[in-house]
Amino acid sequence: MKLFETRFSFADVLTIQPGKDDAVSHALTDLAWHQWHEAQPRAFQQYEENAYVTIDNDTTGYVATIQVQLASINLQKALEIYIARGGVCCPVCQSDDIEGRDIEVDAGGASQAITCGLCGSTWVDCYSLVRIDDLQLGEGRE
Repeated sequence: MKLFETRFSFADVLTIQPGKDDAVSHALTDLAWHQWHEAQPRAFQQYEENAYVTIDNDTTGYVATIQVQLASINLQKALEIYIARGGVCCPVCQSDDIEGRDIEVDAGGASQAITCGLCGSTWVDCYSLVRIDDLQLGEGRE
């Protein structure tokens, strides 16, 4: 599963590490790890031991992609972290690029489908009625 992606132009690569392809790959891998850490410190902290980098090139330059095997994700821990942080980032990749659909309200609770814009994970947030505030008593009926 993709956690982070960054692009390098051919000009960037020439200034980073001129020489053999292996040297370029190592330099880009190091730079990608650094950029991932800067851009997504929560995901970096959670997955750095299990993540790996792939380097590809196309007509515009190089693409470094940081990925993690789905089997290495501890879903129970990810859900606990998601709830503890108040649901503000993806429980899988820790990106804050998440979008919620309409909230569906039912007696005593509500639910909302959520999608992560980075890794494509989807889930449903479930809410339950825990209290009421600002109850104002009416005049009553006569």
